[in-house]
Amino acid sequence: MFLFLPRKPSLKPSSYSAAPVVSSPPGDIIRVAAKGKCRKRSRNVFADDRGFPDLTDDYDTLLQNIDGGPVLRKLWHPAPPLDETDPSFNFIFDEALHGVRLRQLLDLSHLDAALQIRIYSLIIKYWSVFDDRGVWVPVKNYECVIDTGDAHPIAVKNIRYGPKEIPIMRNAIAALEKVGHIRQMHDGRWLFKCVLAAKPHQEHVRDIADFVWRFCVNYVPLNSVTRIIAYPIPRCDSAVFIEFGNGKFLWLFDAPSGYHQLAVEKESQEKLAFQGPDAIKWTYTVMPFGPTNGPATFINMIYDVDSQWKALATSVGITMGNDTDTRIIVDDIVSHGPTVDESLLYMECQLRVCRSYRLSLSLKKTSSFHTDSNLLAMMSPLTVTGQLRRNINF
Repeated sequence: MFLFLPRKPSLKPSSYSAAPVVSSPPGDIIRVAAKGKCRKRSRNVFADDRGFPDLTDDYDTLLQNIDGGPVLRKLWHPAPPLDETDPSFNFIFDEALHGVRLRQLLDLSHLDAALQIRIYSLIIKYWSVFDDRGVWVPVKNYECVIDTGDAHPIAVKNIRYGPKEIPIMRNAIAALEKVGHIRQMHDGRWLFKCVLAAKPHQEHVRDIADFVWRFCVNYVPLNSVTRIIAYPIPRCDSAVFIEFGNGKFLWLFDAPSGYHQLAVEKESQEKLAFQGPDAIKWTYTVMPFGPTNGPATFINMIYDVDSQWKALATSVGITMGNDTDTRIIVDDIVSHGPTVDESLLYMECQLRVCRSYRLSLSLKKTSSFHTDSNLLAMMSPLTVTGQLRRNINF
């Protein structure tokens, strides 16, 4: 049994009610309580010219009449020569060895025969950029530097691995050593632990033996003492939620193993050391996933390369703008052009710069001259939405 008591009226006047009325004898004038005093606002000295003219008006007018032109990106290091042959990044196309693979990985069946020949000829001319061996050659002029200041070295203690983890780690470490991404160490004061992370989207796998595992190193303690590089990381939606102008031909390049294409500074390799099975100490010679400044380092590199092929395209007569441009989403490079000839010329500018920087591109993920937004569905970070489809003008 519940007993409900009547609610007592609140003695506190509501802040939303009218002003309180002061009781007075009948026949007298009804008096209303005086309003509370308002705090006097202080004068904004920044908005008061104090009798002097505002000089910023003339400055704003001056800026509006100046055509600054395009903003050029300044490089920390001078760009490498465009057509200089690098022996470590010089791979020649062999029709007997690479012909079948080229046409299997790069499907151009949606294009006419004449255009297919032109695109295949361009890929063959710059085969060093697409050869798988080029992925193991680091990019020029860029290195991963880990600055820990005066922090004391960190060495994780009591590292142990389970019997299920050890075989997977052995295979991963052997593969990394074979391609030159890691090397053994016998000294150094830094040490971290390896971890295995299951690759996402494996809900359909029922047997644990069929799981695909990613080999990682826990660099959280290292990141806690690393001096962070404050650098802008563009958002994916800012790159694709922009109209493509009159661009009718789109093509996609992808930088495979993007982080691993950057070398690690010799002095910083000690700080990336990790303990593997069998009491062997290893360290990375290329930038791994995990260090806090990895995204900033990679974004800086890829946008510098982008500025160089745009400058080269401008020098050969291409007008960069809404009709011909490039959108970069981390390691995905989406470009578009209004005509076939201009698009192929711009594509060659991109490949020339990639070859000079030793930046490798994936032949499997390359897609050329699609005339629908299905091209953008191939990019892993993106989901094709209605807004994105409206921004593509075909």
